[in-house]
Amino acid sequence: MKNSFLHGLAALLASLALAACGGGDSNNGGNTTPPPATASVTGHVVDMDSDLAVADATVSAGAASTKTAADGSFTLTGVAPAERVSVKVEAAGHGANVAVVKLTGGGTGNTADIRVRLLKLAAPQTFDAAAAATIGNAAGTAQVALPANSLVDATTGAPVAGTVSVSVTPVDPARDPERMPGGYTTLQNGSVRTIESFGAVKVDLRDADGKRLNLKPGSSATVRIPLSTRSPNPPASVPLWHFDEASARWVQEGTATLAGTGANQYYEGTVTHFSYWNADQIAETVELEGCVKTADGKPAANVLVSTSGVDYSGRSSAVTDDNGHFVVQVRKDSTTSVWAATDKLVTPIHQVTMGSENGAMTECMVLETATTGSKLAPKVTSNPRAQTVAIGETVVFYATIDGTQPMTYVWLRNGVEIAGSDSSFLWLPEVTLADNGAVYSLRGTNAAGSVTTLAAKLTVSATPIPPTLVFAPRDTTVDSGELAVFSVAVNGSAPFTYQWKRNGQPIAGATAAVYTFATVDADDGALFSVSVGNAGGTLQTDAAKLTVVPAQSAPVITTQPRGIVVNVGSTATFAVEAKGSAPLSYQWQRNGTDIAGATGPLLTLDAVTAADNGAQFQVVVKNPKGSITSAAATLTVNQASDDQQAKLLALMTAWLPGMEAAGAPLQFADDDFKMLRLDAVCAGGTAAVTLDGAAAPAAGSTLPTGNHTLAAQFTGCQTEDASVYSGTSSLAYSFADLAHRVGSAQSTVTDFRVTANDINDTEKTSRVQGNAKVELDGSLNGTTETTKLRYLPANGLTVTDVASQSVTTFTGGNALMHTVTQGVEPTVQTLLIREEYAQLAFSRGGVNYTVDGFFQLDFGTQPGSLSGSGTVTISGNGQVIGRVRGTSGGLVVEIVNGGLLGMLPPAKPQSATTVARSLAKAAARGR
Repeated sequence: MKNSFLHGLAALLASLALAACGGGDSNNGGNTTPPPATASVTGHVVDMDSDLAVADATVSAGAASTKTAADGSFTLTGVAPAERVSVKVEAAGHGANVAVVKLTGGGTGNTADIRVRLLKLAAPQTFDAAAAATIGNAAGTAQVALPANSLVDATTGAPVAGTVSVSVTPVDPARDPERMPGGYTTLQNGSVRTIESFGAVKVDLRDADGKRLNLKPGSSATVRIPLSTRSPNPPASVPLWHFDEASARWVQEGTATLAGTGANQYYEGTVTHFSYWNADQIAETVELEGCVKTADGKPAANVLVSTSGVDYSGRSSAVTDDNGHFVVQVRKDSTTSVWAATDKLVTPIHQVTMGSENGAMTECMVLETATTGSKLAPKVTSNPRAQTVAIGETVVFYATIDGTQPMTYVWLRNGVEIAGSDSSFLWLPEVTLADNGAVYSLRGTNAAGSVTTLAAKLTVSATPIPPTLVFAPRDTTVDSGELAVFSVAVNGSAPFTYQWKRNGQPIAGATAAVYTFATVDADDGALFSVSVGNAGGTLQTDAAKLTVVPAQSAPVITTQPRGIVVNVGSTATFAVEAKGSAPLSYQWQRNGTDIAGATGPLLTLDAVTAADNGAQFQVVVKNPKGSITSAAATLTVNQASDDQQAKLLALMTAWLPGMEAAGAPLQFADDDFKMLRLDAVCAGGTAAVTLDGAAAPAAGSTLPTGNHTLAAQFTGCQTEDASVYSGTSSLAYSFADLAHRVGSAQSTVTDFRVTANDINDTEKTSRVQGNAKVELDGSLNGTTETTKLRYLPANGLTVTDVASQSVTTFTGGNALMHTVTQGVEPTVQTLLIREEYAQLAFSRGGVNYTVDGFFQLDFGTQPGSLSGSGTVTISGNGQVIGRVRGTSGGLVVEIVNGGLLGMLPPAKPQSATTVARSLAKAAARGR
């Protein structure tokens, strides 16, 4: 159990912050007609690794060109203004980079200031162009295999002979997403799409005179791209992309397959020319809105806003308008860091977590004078996680630290630096019992300072650990003749054995974690599963279904449109994916009637109104062989204001600070109810903990079962989930069997202060005083975990907003959080989340509030299978204020009588659906 009373809910307030995820640039898809005026671009060019100035670099945009001075500075004039201007920078010994700026040609939009970082190329290696050659690093993960007599002059196309040189340079986006040139976008059917990287490489070929070379027409080469990702589950196969310098976009061409083991994994694929090559996949995105202002409160126009993925490798950027407003396309269902910067000013890094809907940051980011030029000090955005493994296994720790690059990293073992550990990953091959109990942390340092993550404990077991499922094979649809790829990932003691089965029968030779084969029509409907074994036991997965679409066939819908929930005035987008004989045509319908011009796989509705509420949208997909109509997706339009929705959701979750304070002592208990060290609990500040009034057990000891009291006194303790605790919390618990996670506890909280982001992403300090009871009922079946956590505040427990001194006094009732999750860290999938209220009653500002009912969201095991049910009713002084309902699109907030909300502090929320997704993620982390 992972601090089972508390951990998920302690994380909840922080995780409910509106957030973003993804990579890419501004969401403007193309250039506008430039006005006759010209604009300029100023800036600096520096080396990516050393941050030193690059002199004599060529900077160009269209017909305009200039060179950098000795300090790397430049001024590029005569640039044609446009919404999207590509500024290309080249220098000897470096890979070219392209920065994208917005130049409108008037006012603040007449100029832009940029900082361009160039990737230093690896040392070149020489070979004879007449012979085949394989060039790369010693590990064989960054590599190119060239056939004999395959090179030509890149400009003239003339054949090349004699000695030539090649450098093969990994890009490593997981370490620093900004290393990728141009950003993370592509154009698909005229629309800007975001891509997520799993590694990239730059291949640079030169003749003896330094002229650039390339492959001749009809030739191909094999490239290896080192795996580099912040995602815990890299796909077995991904598309390949090359960088088009003219458009500053990535262009899909070919595929690559994951190979290698441990720290030496790589993607391998075939290419027909050379550029930057990137192993990526299209990322589903949502829009993050926000604003930037100066320290005196004025809108900050034409400022670059950047995001960097925390649990994926990707970036996105946008430029603020004259009102300081920005909209950036970011990946959904993930977490990212976001900040803004000019040449002299920066904002703090904000970490945000986005669900499946568009959303907005609740407060403007504020530009401040940086302590070191425009350097953004390092900030921890994800800490390493504790792990339990068997002797001989390979362990991987991972953390993310954001800030101005370049950033240097070093891992610490028990506080001592580990030589050569210079990335955000730490690989520990073949651990021994001597590693048991060691703690690991990551330190990041840049020109503005240094920061160290919390420590993660490594537990090494002397007996083999049976395999546990991380992710199972998933249903797959492919065209006949395409490759079908099924994969599985497990945790446990290596080595593992794999045996894939088709319709329950073993497949000869299918004995790896990934099973790939070329499909035929007869494979349609086949079921594929895998048995995974090791010295500790055997695991059998559920079967995944293969759907094969014949080469000449009517359309088959592979992804149905989903119901969505948006606010009045927002944009609503429905999507469908289909396979079948080309060409496919699409016709969207609203309530059964064709929508003029809606003839693509995406349907976008701008500025929806109340009249759109409840409308159903479906699409007819046709080809010469037939047609199919999709399932209907319902559009739900919230008619309440953002502020009203935020206030109602805040009322519904007013009990959370009390719950966090009640369970605070269990910050010192890990998943196995073993005591943690102080530095594994408090990244800053301090705490003292006692058991039954005496000294607490030593770190690593297991808390006793039965009836005991665990108490803690916190002073400015910054926890793993970024909450800050001060005050005293005592927990009298009763557990008969820790393994089954069933028990109860009575808490006494004295002047306990919790500082954390609330449900509307506003940092708030709450003071909690009083008693409460907590009941826990849970079970673990394989990797499926069920947790029911009920909070029963005693009559008179108070939660005070320290800033406003508004006091919430609880008088009765209770709240229950019920979650079902599947998988193990770092990949845990939420299957169900249910919040249940039994006449939870409290008063604030002279109003007596009651929360009653439930909502439930079922996420299912396949993507896009969300369903919802139930209604929570929030009342004040006997009048219904509003309701929160679970639907297939997420949570719907309905305001019945908003009069009693007017006395509450103003708030700007994330969407209700994003709240639901954030709740699910917090619950998944809080097992």
